[in-house]
Amino acid sequence: MERGLLGVDHECHSRYPVHGQRADVSPLHLRSQMSTPANQPSSDKTSGEQTSDVIHPKLLDLDDSANTADPPDEYGRVDNITDWCLTQFQQHYSSTPISKDDIWAYIYGVLHAEDWRSRYANDLRKGLPRIPFAPDFQAFAQAGQSLIDLHLGYETCEPWPLEVVVEGDPDNPDTYRIRKQMSWGKVRDENGRLVKDKSVLHVNDLCRLEGIPDEAHEYVVNGKTPLEWAISRLKVTTDKGSGIVNDANHWRVWADEPANLILHLQRLVRVSVETSRIVSGLPSALSDSPENWRSLSVQKRTISGLPAPLTEGIDTSNP
Repeated sequence: MERGLLGVDHECHSRYPVHGQRADVSPLHLRSQMSTPANQPSSDKTSGEQTSDVIHPKLLDLDDSANTADPPDEYGRVDNITDWCLTQFQQHYSSTPISKDDIWAYIYGVLHAEDWRSRYANDLRKGLPRIPFAPDFQAFAQAGQSLIDLHLGYETCEPWPLEVVVEGDPDNPDTYRIRKQMSWGKVRDENGRLVKDKSVLHVNDLCRLEGIPDEAHEYVVNGKTPLEWAISRLKVTTDKGSGIVNDANHWRVWADEPANLILHLQRLVRVSVETSRIVSGLPSALSDSPENWRSLSVQKRTISGLPAPLTEGIDTSNP
């Protein structure tokens, strides 16, 4: 598994899990910086002055690619998890064998932890996330790996068994094509008003999906669930100025087999439900122990040997 970009939901709500993006775009790097998760100043008991708990990293010369703790490989690439970071985790969890892939999975798991996301929501809106040393490393590493596999394999995972209701000819490809835009079902509430029924998704006037579980609406990425993103993006629109038609029915995956669109929607439900279940089963990522207040700062890096901030010689003792 290639360690790539991990994005943080800009709303930073505890219910809004983090999402993964392409590994060839802009990977994240664990920078050698230690701080409290919230990066708050602390009081110096001897002088009474406000001091910072942050140990500022020593940045190397970005123009000197040889002056780094982790030299690039033959292709000019540097692992996104530094040797320094690996050492910190191995020393902290001394009884647990840990590899760089384990750390990457652990980070992805922690970034979904609701207690961590909720407590530091304001800080996450303003800066990069700081990854705590959770009490249970293996729980987050295993959950994170499951989430990585699920999110990377969303196009090939087992479709969720929704009921596909077809009122037209099931053998006619047009039965499964989007006419304009998909929409939720409608139902009357206790006051007799029509409201959205999110257990039903109308693909068009001839085909609908029924039996969408409530859990499919708990996994939110950048303000929308995967199904809501599908409704928003998979549609037929015409640019007023140029007259160019943007038709989601022409997408390669289901251009020749429109029924593949139904499978795609069912897979989105699978990813949403399974993600919700994994996240709800996560233990606490935080601890009241001062040792667990120290955290690692996640920093963006570039790929293929391009310059990026690195650190060395960091004093990891408590300030």
